[in-house]
This record gives sequence, C-alpha cells and structure tokens, in this order.
Amino acid sequence: IQTDAAINPGNSGGPLFNLNGEVVGVNQSIRTTNVDATTGNAVNSGVGFSVSINLVKRIVPNLIRDGKYEYPYLGLSSRELALAEIEALGINTYTGAYVISVVPGGPADQAGIRAGETTTSVPDINAGGDLITALDGQPIASFDDLLGYLVTSKSPGDTVVLTVLRDGQPVDITVTLGTRP
Repeated sequence: IQTDAAINPGNSGGPLFNLNGEVVGVNQSIRTTNVDATTGNAVNSGVGFSVSINLVKRIVPNLIRDGKYEYPYLGLSSRELALAEIEALGINTYTGAYVISVVPGGPADQAGIRAGETTTSVPDINAGGDLITALDGQPIASFDDLLGYLVTSKSPGDTVVLTVLRDGQPVDITVTLGTRP
C-alpha cells in the first residue's frame, strides 16, 4: 500500500489505519530521496509503503507456527510489454501476462505452459508464447495481477486454472503450484 500518511524513521512495523480506525496495513518503509541541505542526510519525501493487512494475516500465523512462510510458485517469468513489443509479438490484446520464459521442470513447465520460441525484432522476447488472461476465472491485466492473486489467495500444492491465449484461442490449463525456491 502506498500512502502519504507520515511514516517516520522507527515507525516500521507500526499499524496503518484507515479513517474508521481499522488497521489496513503494517508500515514497512518510507521513500527518502530528498536530501536535507544542512545535514546532507536523506529525509522523508512524504511517501510511505505498508504491507496489506490481508497479507499480514496470511503470513504471520505461518511464521509463528513454522518459523517460515512458503510462497506459491508457478515457475515462469513475464514482464510488462511496451506497445512496440506487443505489436512485434503479434498479440491482439493489451492485457494479460505474456510468458517470456518457463523454468524447466517447474510447475508451469509440467502443466504445458509455453514460452515463445520464434525470434522477433525485440531482443530477449520471442513470439509464440502463451498470454495468461485469467487465473481461476479472475481476469489478469498484468503479471502483477497474477502475482498478487497467488500471494494473497494460494499456497504451494494448490491447483489453479490458467486461461491462456495460445495461437489466438483461449485454453484452460490446470497447474499445481510449487514452493518458491
């Protein structure tokens, strides 16, 4: 969560409240890019970051019980694509998570998710890969949407259904999530 509420040095770990007095996050950091002309030290620029309380509620009980938290893992990479990259890939939509690479032997690989293999005019991005458009029926606009859903809603060993555009056609693929290495 990004906030303009005052989060001063030493406040990390403290609660972030909404106007109703409910805890909505745990303060994590502040942006300190401004420099005090007198001291030369970095100062709070007025932007703070907090971890969502829903994420805290999911992770903290595991940390208390097991001393660790295991994140779900698909075993693929993606990134936001620029318009020129979308055009070079021949994709007809501007939303989704394009599969750039798949970890050999990982959950996505075992389920048959495909990365592109056809060279394009864009370095490091090959055409022909799957474009993930939904996860468990929830639309995916970007790779961040996909990661956010996994971290807040899924655990290693869970199965998910990825809807991908493959050769222009929607295909549902079931993937059993692994544990992030």
